[in-house]
Amino acid sequence: MGLIIPEDYSLLILTDSEKRVVRSLERGLSDSWLIIPRYDLNTKRRSFEIDVILLNHDYGVLAMEVKAGDFSIRDGEWFRGDSHVSPSPLRQSQDSAYALRDVLRKESKILKKLHIESAVALPDIVEKIGSLPAGTSQNKIFLNPDLHEPREKTNALMCEDVRNDPLSKDQMDTLVILLRPD
Repeated sequence: MGLIIPEDYSLLILTDSEKRVVRSLERGLSDSWLIIPRYDLNTKRRSFEIDVILLNHDYGVLAMEVKAGDFSIRDGEWFRGDSHVSPSPLRQSQDSAYALRDVLRKESKILKKLHIESAVALPDIVEKIGSLPAGTSQNKIFLNPDLHEPREKTNALMCEDVRNDPLSKDQMDTLVILLRPD
């Protein structure tokens, strides 16, 4: 079972879709995964909300954007119902991951080479959402069935990029202190 940090975190402040994703990750990941729900990040340029951050000693860090609703990809563009979505959920997740990475690298010398992987969880989608644009990995998109057994997909995603390095105990401790002080 994944471990929510802090362990007494109230999921009541999360949206229903975020709660479902966090609970799925908690049930489906091993206890070597730390789950940090809803992280607000303010930079000089703008504010970001990262719906879920996953930390694992062997795999690294994953920032996950959670999106509720009926999404599809048509002609390489993201849509919710008939409305074009811009930026795409993948772009949102990637931008948040980069911003978090930059802040953490500045905060601690032992995180200077930290990479943060990004992904999107679409808990309301049961089947494939369409053809992904070139260069986009299917492993970055967690649909409803993937969330029933998230371990395999999460591990595959984290093994896909060579920049996802294992974290030392000091790095893990530093990340928890920086992300969830107290």
